[in-house]
Amino acid sequence: MKHLIALALAALLALSCAGFALAEAQTYDLFSVGGKATLTLTIDREPLYITLDETLTELGASHAIVETDGLAPCVISVAKSDIAEDQSLTDMGEEGLETLKARVSDQFENPEILTGKVGDVTYIAIKTCSETSDVHSVFTIVKGYFVQFDQYRADFSKLSEEDETFAREVLAGLNVRTAE
Repeated sequence: MKHLIALALAALLALSCAGFALAEAQTYDLFSVGGKATLTLTIDREPLYITLDETLTELGASHAIVETDGLAPCVISVAKSDIAEDQSLTDMGEEGLETLKARVSDQFENPEILTGKVGDVTYIAIKTCSETSDVHSVFTIVKGYFVQFDQYRADFSKLSEEDETFAREVLAGLNVRTAE
């Protein structure tokens, strides 16, 4: 649970634009969030591979896979929310939080659910693990768009400390740059 809390806090600090870049870090524009903002990633990690799934753009979604050699990839997805117009999860109150919690927890078997708020961003963090598998996920809604961050191995095997360190680096490097 400590790792989940650390992942969630890092994600929310980044999404609330409180992150900072490291001296050698590179910044990558991942994708537009409904023309209102751009999701960016600033990270000091090489080699780094970012794959954008352009096929989902027609469906109103964006999907990026961030990878480095030998570690579990981080998957970032953004799509128009059907439960929030131009609001963020923080603006939706307890009812919005419960609606999102019910919707996302259905995707997991025996999830540990943590909700909280860092800065202006409210989030839901979910960790599912067993003796043989791990999945870490963080969810929020930003300006009417659903943002999901996941880390897992293709075979859902246990995540290592190095995997979780990479996830924290990616989460800490995420930022939302608003359109001017």
